[in-house]
Amino acid sequence: MGGGFGCTNQRKMKETKSSHSMGESMNLITLKCHCERASVVRVAGTEYNFGREFFSCPFPKDHKYNCNFFVWVDEAEALGLLNGTLDQDVWKVGLLRKKDNLKKRNACNDCQNGGDDIWKAPLMEKMQILSQDRNNEEVWKTKLLDRIDALMNEVKLLKYMIVLLCILVVLNKILCSQ
Repeated sequence: MGGGFGCTNQRKMKETKSSHSMGESMNLITLKCHCERASVVRVAGTEYNFGREFFSCPFPKDHKYNCNFFVWVDEAEALGLLNGTLDQDVWKVGLLRKKDNLKKRNACNDCQNGGDDIWKAPLMEKMQILSQDRNNEEVWKTKLLDRIDALMNEVKLLKYMIVLLCILVVLNKILCSQ
C-alpha cells in the first residue's frame, strides 16, 4: 500500500508511457516533489477517486520527511507537465499562487495552516496597541495610586488641623470664661 494515502499500489515513474485522452501516447517526465526528490505515482483507493493515479512524495505520508507533494496524474497531463510543454518551475509558481489565493480566501477557516497571514499584521498591530494601552493603564494606575496617597496624606493633615482647632476653641472658651 505505502504511504497512508488510501493507495492500492505504488509504482516508480522514470520514463513510462501513458495513454492520452486522444489515444496517443506520451513520455512521462518524473516530477520532483517539494523536497526535490523524484515523485512516485500512487493509485488512489478512496471511494470517490478509486483507481485514479497521482504523484506524491516518495516518502510515506506519515514519514517525517514527507513533504506533502500531491498532483493528480491526469491534471498534470492536462497542464502539459508530463510531455515537457510546461516547465515544472512555472507550474510550481502557478500552484503557489493558487495556494496563496486559497489561503487568503479561506483565512478565517484555515488559521492552523497559516491561512491567517492576511489577518496577522492587523491583529499584531491591534495587539501592540492594546499592549501600549495596557502599559498606559499601568502608568495611569501608578499615577492615580500616587495621587490617592498624596490626598490621603492631606486628609490626615486636615484631621490634625481640625483636632488642633477644636483644642484651640476649647482653650479659648476656657480662658474667656474666667
